[in-house]
Amino acid sequence: MSAGETAVSAAGQVAVDGGAAGAGAKEANAAGAAAAGVAAAGAAPTFDAVRTAEAAAFLYLEAELLDDRRFDEWLGLYSQDAVYWIPQGPDADPRRQVQLMLDDRRRLAERVLRLRSGHAYSQDPPSRTAHLIGNVRIVGEADGVLTVASVQLITEMRKGRQAQYTARVLHELAPVEGRFSIRRKEARLVNGDVPLGNVTFLI
Repeated sequence: MSAGETAVSAAGQVAVDGGAAGAGAKEANAAGAAAAGVAAAGAAPTFDAVRTAEAAAFLYLEAELLDDRRFDEWLGLYSQDAVYWIPQGPDADPRRQVQLMLDDRRRLAERVLRLRSGHAYSQDPPSRTAHLIGNVRIVGEADGVLTVASVQLITEMRKGRQAQYTARVLHELAPVEGRFSIRRKEARLVNGDVPLGNVTFLI
């Protein structure tokens, strides 16, 4: 499969070639271990243009689903054991500090349910967002799971006010039946250690 032939499934997942409470102790320990660095994910592989393009296409797809508010399809990109982590500050330790977000998949499903219900008052009216993704790199691989780094600029418009958030993001992408599935997403906001206001949309 070439970079130009990356396929998208009906569930919103990119095909690849060959290939409890959300803040519970298990998730906190997993996130804390991840915070120790990318090296834990395995040695960085040599540059592979095709796989990098496939990973980038998957990140673009995730961003499109968020911006289009297709939250059920977005949730379908995540594995059942997924961890979704937004640290508060550059040296955040989820085992000792409150985080902006630290969810397992069940908690993510609850967030999606509230957003679809119309009863998420912090999202009334809902945020309009645009994700700009760049500098996508495969920085590690272990047991077939890719660790993909990127930089994201998220623009939010709500109640006539515009806000921008910039994040360094790590995804762990596991190949499942020829498609990527998100095992972990870590979004470190550049300004995550200052008051951010109403960050109640999905990053």
